[in-house]
Amino acid sequence: DLSRISEGAASADIKSVSLEAAGLKADLAMKFSFDPKQVSLTGIEGTMLGGKLTGLLKARNYATTPDIRLEADLSSVELEKLLAANEATLVEPPGSKAGAKKSGAKPSASAAKPGEPKPKAAPSSSPPMSTSGSVKIGEARHQFASAKDISLEWDLKGITPSLDSLGGFATL
Repeated sequence: DLSRISEGAASADIKSVSLEAAGLKADLAMKFSFDPKQVSLTGIEGTMLGGKLTGLLKARNYATTPDIRLEADLSSVELEKLLAANEATLVEPPGSKAGAKKSGAKPSASAAKPGEPKPKAAPSSSPPMSTSGSVKIGEARHQFASAKDISLEWDLKGITPSLDSLGGFATL
């Protein structure tokens, strides 16, 4: 629907989309909409990680102070696939000891020595963001273990790279 495109708004019913990254595949259907204040994926239904997925994802104030809401219900998860995808996407941060060993680089002369205060990070130029939501998983399976009725809920505010103004809660 492009009837409000002059106002910066549009929407679509996405009947089928297949996504694949790091060996993980999702086949989904959803309603997509955006306007200057919010981007929404609602009525999400499909399969992912070996289970059936339903949910929604909304990002309000995405251009100024992002507030992201996620609600997902997944019938089951095959953890071996998820762990393999995680391993495939791991990247060593610049300057890490593992990265320095691999590249042969020497630690920075400006690095703090044990017992000395660490230099403070430069303040972030990005505004703090917020996120809230819930994820429910009916069953998580792995060759060595399984778990049922997993629930994660959170409401976090003031998220910045330094986490110095983080507040809220997260429960598993």
